Amino acid sequence: MKPAESKSLNTRPPHSRDAWRADVSRSFRGRRTGRLRARAALATAGVLVAIGAGYFTPASAAALGTSGETIWTVAGQEQLACPALACGIGGLATGAELSSPSGVADDSAGDIAIADPDERVVDFVPATSGTFFGRAMTAGHIYTLAGELGLYCTEDCGENGAPADASQLKYPSDVAFDGKGDVIFADSSDDTIRFVPATSGTYYGQPMTAGDIYTIAGSSEVDCAGVVCGDEGPATSAQLKEPSGVASDAAGDIYIADSFDDAIRFVPAISGTYYGQTMTAGDIYTIAGRLGKPCGGGSCGNGELAVVAELEQPERVAVDAAGDVAIADAGDDIVRFLPVAKGEYFAAAMSANHLYTVAGEARSACTTAPCGDNHPATAAGVALDFPSGVAFGPQGEIVIADTEDESIRSVSERSDVISLLAGIEKSACELAPCGDGGSATRAELFHPEGIAAYGDDGFLVADAYDAAIRWLTGPQAGPEGAEGEPGKEGPEGKPGKEGAEGKPGKEGKEGAEGREGKAGAPGKIELVECAPAIVHRKHVKKCKTRSVSGTVKFTTGFSEHPAELIRKARVIARGEAYVRGRDVSFVSAHVGGLGRGTYRLAFSVRSGRRWTTRRVQILID
Repeated sequence: MKPAESKSLNTRPPHSRDAWRADVSRSFRGRRTGRLRARAALATAGVLVAIGAGYFTPASAAALGTSGETIWTVAGQEQLACPALACGIGGLATGAELSSPSGVADDSAGDIAIADPDERVVDFVPATSGTFFGRAMTAGHIYTLAGELGLYCTEDCGENGAPADASQLKYPSDVAFDGKGDVIFADSSDDTIRFVPATSGTYYGQPMTAGDIYTIAGSSEVDCAGVVCGDEGPATSAQLKEPSGVASDAAGDIYIADSFDDAIRFVPAISGTYYGQTMTAGDIYTIAGRLGKPCGGGSCGNGELAVVAELEQPERVAVDAAGDVAIADAGDDIVRFLPVAKGEYFAAAMSANHLYTVAGEARSACTTAPCGDNHPATAAGVALDFPSGVAFGPQGEIVIADTEDESIRSVSERSDVISLLAGIEKSACELAPCGDGGSATRAELFHPEGIAAYGDDGFLVADAYDAAIRWLTGPQAGPEGAEGEPGKEGPEGKPGKEGAEGKPGKEGKEGAEGREGKAGAPGKIELVECAPAIVHRKHVKKCKTRSVSGTVKFTTGFSEHPAELIRKARVIARGEAYVRGRDVSFVSAHVGGLGRGTYRLAFSVRSGRRWTTRRVQILID
């Protein structure tokens, strides 16, 4: 066997090595066992009968006995990822299987859309039976709206006018509805924003057919490589770079979290003035961040004009009815706010079109719980950890999917206090059930990435590593109890002496980025099959190996990387790639049974603050 081709391209980074290890462990050790136990527990409690009776709606909450503190699964089955090509599509959403849903959205009718990137699809769950996107659908059942389950697009991803459910996607990471029920989603690895109209008509200057798929921003597989990236020109001719998030307002304007360009981009539906700029309908503009210039430290431009402030890997974006924008600035571990008008927001005076930090401290992640709840959200000691999702609540609050903290948190617009809505901070669900039917703050989440307000009836959470969409029903705080009697005031302590103020040190210069290493000579690849407990390079000599010779077009010092072995767009094994110079070893507990055919080995490599994916195509003949 020999590698036929080697290819390097940018992709979304793993959120952390620990999270990746947890995902591998979960995949290999007990998803199905945990889910079977969950089913048995729920059946014993009589819950499954109630869930299967119909679709979750605000009206059904009372019938199911939910309260203002209750969490439920409304799509997918906790910790049971889709193992095949059917996955329950066409059946009840609560009986279907997702893989790692990262984005969720709902429209005014209560319909739900789900971005499931590992399955390469966008799914749709209607709240009522009828015809949607040109197809007959049943309430509470789940349907593939765009993409073909498990099939990774390799070419012609930007083809317009094809039926959406017969198209192929690359990595649909987030999804949104516009005011008319049309669906917009970010196909991150394809560097595009795609659109599926609910009814036929003309959108963004293009005639479109209901249920077909169209590109409305970005150029397929063309990263932004400059400092303009097509700004002030047609959105379909512009370049994006791994856009992870998308949002839309009632007018149909599009907001894009252009993650690896470190910016928020905007496509207006009609010409006019937005965020202090004169804009033309269908063109693209940057409204926050500086293209390709991530925050290098300090305040990241807090309080400055949004277009000169800095972001780093913004994962999601949200917009309220007034046009105010919230940004999950994940790489900086903070949430930012862009007001459309001058005023007081989150207990602070703000200027129009400026950018403000409203939660967390820049580049200071929470490492151990508690993470500073019930304090002002920007106070010392309050921290987030890679916030990947953000949404506006019905009271103007900003709700955060605090991904690496395994929790959902909320910042009050009136008082700027941050509070815990769901999850147990730094405690991932390792074995289903994960708290369904109980208090949301006692339930467990596992890498929540997406969040959406479900009207005035709580929030939907894309609980990615639990392979489920979960619903936080109603307001998450119970009634306030009676105020207790004030305690006695203690004696005032003596004031201490004030210490002398130290001299400020000089700011160091930022080091230049190193040059990329030269390609190595022809190397070899080893596929290493180990016993389940053997996952370290020192044990490689105890494993069965299959060596191949060929050309590996990169070099690096010895290091280990999370890796996947892929066949026909399906991950058939996860493990680690050990790289020294031009030689690569892939170590996994599940490599056995390789037959003839083409395989792809993909592993992540970090260079500075950026991650890229190295891919080697291997031909076994």
